[in-house]
Amino acid sequence: MHRCALISLLLPLFCGVSRAEDAPLSILVTSPDAGQLLVVNVETGAVDATIRVGDGPTGLAISECGDRAVVANSGKTVAGSTLSLVNTTTRQVIRTIHLEGSVGLSPGKQTFFKPTAVAFLPGADQLVAASEASQCLVFVGTRTGRILGAAPFKGRGASGVIVSPDGSLVFVSHPKSGSVSVVDVARRQTIKEIKLEAGGTTDMALTPDGEQIWVVNGSTNSISVIDVKTQVELLEFASGSYPHDIAFTRDGKLALCTNYLSGSISVYNTGNYKTVTEISLVEAGSIPISSDPNWEGPPPVHPSGLMFTDPGTENERTFVALQGSERICELDLKTMEVIRTIQLPVKPLELGWSRTALAFSPKPK
Repeated sequence: MHRCALISLLLPLFCGVSRAEDAPLSILVTSPDAGQLLVVNVETGAVDATIRVGDGPTGLAISECGDRAVVANSGKTVAGSTLSLVNTTTRQVIRTIHLEGSVGLSPGKQTFFKPTAVAFLPGADQLVAASEASQCLVFVGTRTGRILGAAPFKGRGASGVIVSPDGSLVFVSHPKSGSVSVVDVARRQTIKEIKLEAGGTTDMALTPDGEQIWVVNGSTNSISVIDVKTQVELLEFASGSYPHDIAFTRDGKLALCTNYLSGSISVYNTGNYKTVTEISLVEAGSIPISSDPNWEGPPPVHPSGLMFTDPGTENERTFVALQGSERICELDLKTMEVIRTIQLPVKPLELGWSRTALAFSPKPK
């Protein structure tokens, strides 16, 4: 049995929680301006919980089982150096992890500043955080919060982290140097820096088959395709205006990419790298908003976070955060249009999702 499947069966016995498929669907939203992680009820559009994390939360990752989330507190006014580990069921911060410790042969303690991107390693006993200011990928034990090691990289900036399917490699994208670092997990060493033809690399996504990584290049309006096995750039093709976030449908046939400057989402055919359609988000404000029916006029539309909930199931849904406009949009990929918007009290950045419910809580109708 898959480890996460086993854990999901045992958790009701050990911690009194239920993770059934009919548990409420929640969207987790980071807000750098507010220093918060919001838990939004998808069905009602209401904010069920507001979790205070660190200053300037940016990167967000959810464990494979959905029971934990980690937020990178990069800092808004000064460079931060903490992570917030959150229990998605109790909706509380389990531990504030200070990215400080003795690493390797270096004397004394080292502080790793400005963590910007995070990811859980398989099994969720370890996580990795890309420290932009210290130019290191930091390894952290989730049970203790201890720093286990760090892998320095040469790339400048750090905006995305992807773990290979077998957990042996971690890829880090560098927007300022137009490159992607490859880190060996077992040795905790950077083994390669992939120099891309384009520049301004930001978000990345792994194809469902685990064979390719697509990297968006904001400054050159393009997308690069990297082969995971050889760590070589295979090709580059044109994208929309300042691509920002990217995600694949579960079957791998389509890739969705947000266009930050044009307020739209490009949908690509992964077989031929051609644009299928472009979904405009500019008029999303004309759709009734669940928590504010009197809302008027669309503020600036800058799509950032993009995700699929319940991927590969009949419950699969698509959401995108509109940075700067305090909204989340839901998309219908059959009609390729916005079908709903949810008003938030703060400006969103990154999105995650979870299905958790306290034991004995009433089931959704």
